[in-house]
Amino acid sequence: MTNMTEHDQVCPACGSQVGRGEATCSSCGAEINANLDSDGFFDSDPALEHVDPETRVELVRYETDTGAEAEIDCGLLRANGIACELGAQTIPGLPANMILWVDSKDAEDARALLDEVETAGPDEAA
Repeated sequence: MTNMTEHDQVCPACGSQVGRGEATCSSCGAEINANLDSDGFFDSDPALEHVDPETRVELVRYETDTGAEAEIDCGLLRANGIACELGAQTIPGLPANMILWVDSKDAEDARALLDEVETAGPDEAA
């Protein structure tokens, strides 16, 4: 893994290092500044933050106390144009479960994207 310099940025879709002036990520092809607001922060599309309960399917269930992994996966999906929603299932006395929901029409693409990132080793992702 290489060290980032002040001239590097991180791809919002896959987390790879990208040169400051690059328009697309050389690793995954995502547009780098497509969703940045005027302050340079990622600007989420509100349409990607809600999944219709009538058509949603459970994509992943995380056994976690913090939900950090779930947030990262959901952010990756949204950065790639796939709407997702997180929901917590708390059962007293058991570890918290975080559920990642997507629309049934997006489930196959979402699963493939998460699988692709999961199988990429640390050298491939950075």
